[in-house]
Amino acid sequence: MIHKAAKPKTELAMRLREARLALGFGQRKQFALYLGVYPGTLGKYEIGLSEPQASFLALYKTICGISLDWLLTGEGSMFDKSGPKSPPLAEPDINIAHLQKAVHIVEKALADSQHASGKKAKLIKLVYAMLKAGKGTEPIGRLIDILRAD
Repeated sequence: MIHKAAKPKTELAMRLREARLALGFGQRKQFALYLGVYPGTLGKYEIGLSEPQASFLALYKTICGISLDWLLTGEGSMFDKSGPKSPPLAEPDINIAHLQKAVHIVEKALADSQHASGKKAKLIKLVYAMLKAGKGTEPIGRLIDILRAD
């Protein structure tokens, strides 16, 4: 089910949302996790249902490189002099549960294997993609069996 984003009720709420999108976070939940706040709290701020405290706004500066002047007034550049700070992951929409499961499956299956770490990483990427696509464990098990025989 796709939810239409609520229109921000305040200028600050609009800039909070604009900053998130400029940083490459299409999903509010991922950005909230990146900042270390509850998604519902971030949502209330981005919609304008409540005003954030100074400590929350400071996260935008320290973690993301957002100018507080711009955030509060809309004046000047969005980013401070150091520029935007990159998130720790290039793909913010990674499903951590699927990734953890993929790593676990590959580590368990190839525990005694002499496969190079690069091959294991490629296998984790493949298993992750299969899990994300909703593939069951049977095709993943067949793939692991083929690799064990290798």
